[in-house]
Amino acid sequence: MMLTSCQVIFGILSDRFGRKWPLVWNLVLVAVLELGAGFVQTFQQFLALRSLFGIGMGGIWGLAASTALENLPVEARGIASGVLQEGYAVGYLLAAVINLFLVPNVSAGWRALFWTASGISLFAAGVRILLPESEVFMRAKAAEVERGHTTSQKTKIFLKETKEMLKKHWLLCIYAVLLMTGKLSFIYQFFISSLATPVSGRTTSGSFLMSLTADHSHYRLQLPIPWIAGQFFLML
Repeated sequence: MMLTSCQVIFGILSDRFGRKWPLVWNLVLVAVLELGAGFVQTFQQFLALRSLFGIGMGGIWGLAASTALENLPVEARGIASGVLQEGYAVGYLLAAVINLFLVPNVSAGWRALFWTASGISLFAAGVRILLPESEVFMRAKAAEVERGHTTSQKTKIFLKETKEMLKKHWLLCIYAVLLMTGKLSFIYQFFISSLATPVSGRTTSGSFLMSLTADHSHYRLQLPIPWIAGQFFLML
């Protein structure tokens, strides 16, 4: 819930301040929360920190996706979105490796997993600082300055268009929410039922395969394919 609501907030901030620095702030915020998760003493404290973690996570995903995709040719965005989605699987695999080899060998136990993740997030923030701002954003900002538009006006336009969109396409918005609810429910069912198997490899290959076919088939035809295949494999 925190992830979803904060994607809108950080989307507005990215239109005002660019893709670079909001993403750096997000990564630092995530690093601090992950570091704090390693010091909690109760489940309630842990739950509170992980809820706040959703704030940073919501911003990171949206900003990273826009930065990666908006600078690519339109023809390449389908497969690139699949490659980007594979970051989830790689992250799960990396966490599993850390939990397997590091956690049992240090006195801190499971806390070391979150401290390591904090370091990785800070490293990612440092890398993003060294990389330039999105060229697409810079061109769009320069065009707005020439037209005499300000960032506050842009935010007002965004909120107005969002309101009109919700009025006109409210049914489609409900469908999208239900679709993602079903997707995430299926994913976590799949992970729970496959804890002893190489899930990350299959998730990665699945994302890559669907991204390859996305540019050669209708998106509506693609939606039921992974769902049907997933239900079949869950029964095995």
